[in-house]
Amino acid sequence: MTITTRLLFVVARAVLVGLCAFGCGPAPITTGLARTPSVESAPAAEATISLEFPTDADLERRLKGIYDQVVGLGDVRIRVHEGVVHLAGSVETASRENEAIDLARRLEGVVYVRNELEVSGVESRLAPLWRSVSHLGRAAMAAVPEIIAAILVFVPFLAISMALRRWKRPLHRFGVSPITGGLFRLALRFATILVGVMLCFHLLGIMGTIGGMLGALGLLGLATGLAFKDWLANYFPGMMLGLHPPFKAGDQVQLGEIEGRVVRLSPRVIVLLTPDGAEIQIPNANLFRDTLINYSEHRERRMRFTVSLGAGADLDTAHEVGREALLGLRGVLPEPPPFMQTHRIDRGAIEVEYFAWIDQELVSFSFIESRARRAVHEALVQMGVPGATAVHVPAPPEGAEDREGEFLDDQLRRARASSKDRDLLAEGGAVGSTRPVGSSTGNV
Repeated sequence: MTITTRLLFVVARAVLVGLCAFGCGPAPITTGLARTPSVESAPAAEATISLEFPTDADLERRLKGIYDQVVGLGDVRIRVHEGVVHLAGSVETASRENEAIDLARRLEGVVYVRNELEVSGVESRLAPLWRSVSHLGRAAMAAVPEIIAAILVFVPFLAISMALRRWKRPLHRFGVSPITGGLFRLALRFATILVGVMLCFHLLGIMGTIGGMLGALGLLGLATGLAFKDWLANYFPGMMLGLHPPFKAGDQVQLGEIEGRVVRLSPRVIVLLTPDGAEIQIPNANLFRDTLINYSEHRERRMRFTVSLGAGADLDTAHEVGREALLGLRGVLPEPPPFMQTHRIDRGAIEVEYFAWIDQELVSFSFIESRARRAVHEALVQMGVPGATAVHVPAPPEGAEDREGEFLDDQLRRARASSKDRDLLAEGGAVGSTRPVGSSTGNV
């Protein structure tokens, strides 16, 4: 047997084996050259494809279970016939209707969905709300006797709180300031209301909710504090200053770089009136951050100013001349007496500084300082002290300083009278004279 013949034999044998595997009968091959064993193949198992579909009952049961798990679809009626799903009943909204149809179409074995659903009206939508309101109403009616009893218990505490609001005379007799008395009355009123509310809660049987209410109030207080932190930062300092004010209305003060006379102290700001007639409002929080200088706290105030002299000036003579010139001014105190100090010595000049104490009740500090400079300068020129050049310094018109002082007094009174804000200084009794600090009362 040639190689070609043997190769053809092998291929034919393989084809016959494959046919037997797909259900063909056995085909033994016998040749005269060589005997091959017969190949007997058992009947092959039939390969089938399952085409089973769920029954109508299965579809109906499955779809009913799905609708029961979806809110708003539990009342939908389902009927399945030959794979066609019939949906009936009512739903609350059109979106629920579309959702029911979509779920039915996505179920395996459904051929067609026939929609017979109806969207309910507003009345049916409000029915659950009406049932809830009715339930609350019945519960409230059942609690009416307890509520009336709680109100009767709370009314006396409310009356006591309202009486404490007008309880001013006894505190005034003990010398308590209006601001301190107001805070004391507020604390008593709060404690009275709190006791009444606690008794009402106990009578209604809702004491267990107090913990939750306190927690809610704590969160509310935190949110309020963050929202009004700037307002509270100015309000509480104002109340503290109202209890113990470091100044009175009309005092000359300097806060930071701002100087003026105090017009009023409100719960939010302090109002200053500058010598130029400008009204400045400064937040109360600045009173605790900046340096406060009160020039009106004491009647006496020291005045100082600098004068330049020539290199050959006699310092003893300059001291004596300046002292006599200062003592000649009205408002300068003889004790302690005025004096001079050497401030700086250069190659061509000597700088000296004069000091004197003045009575601010008699003269204005700003006016007396200007007059002192002029008087010392004129005295040094008359004595021929080197360096004191003769410069004509015109004196103000007769009575000009008095008229300006009276004008500033009137301006301060009008500013206080026109204010509609609450004045903590007036409530605390810290109202001084409206005359400006050291306002001039006469000519020198």
